[in-house]
Amino acid sequence: DGVIMRVMDVFQSIPGTLMAITVIAALGKGVPQLLLALALLVLAFILVAGERKREFAVLRLVGSSRRMLSGMILRETALCSLMGGILGAGLGALILIPFSGLIEQSLGLPYLMPGVGRMALIGAVAVAAAVLAGSLASAGAARRLSRTDPGTILREGN
Repeated sequence: DGVIMRVMDVFQSIPGTLMAITVIAALGKGVPQLLLALALLVLAFILVAGERKREFAVLRLVGSSRRMLSGMILRETALCSLMGGILGAGLGALILIPFSGLIEQSLGLPYLMPGVGRMALIGAVAVAAAVLAGSLASAGAARRLSRTDPGTILREGN
């Protein structure tokens, strides 16, 4: 316990270090979860694209280019990811702020709540990461759908 207290004293004396260490540790420990979440997003977008392939085939037949179709899919995904990221960051802040005292009590250590500016920056980074992850996850499905022959899709009757 003495070593932990000395380490915590060092962290508290250097502004920003605790936050950087926490973020790095969280990212290091969360990498498998992030990869799993990205894989699930990819699968979800493949399933959604499969369900909508007739709609996309009709759009191709009425004159939409492959680029337009891919752009439409990516814009839809980015918008959904943006809304999800904003909602997630907002709910996270709404849960974290009122319970900061409880977190400090349960840890038995001082809990330094980041300032409003830093919390806004963290939220913005989280939203940007959500949009990036969603866009990357849907890129493969968008490319696959735009490359598929619309006549073949409509003849399949799926």
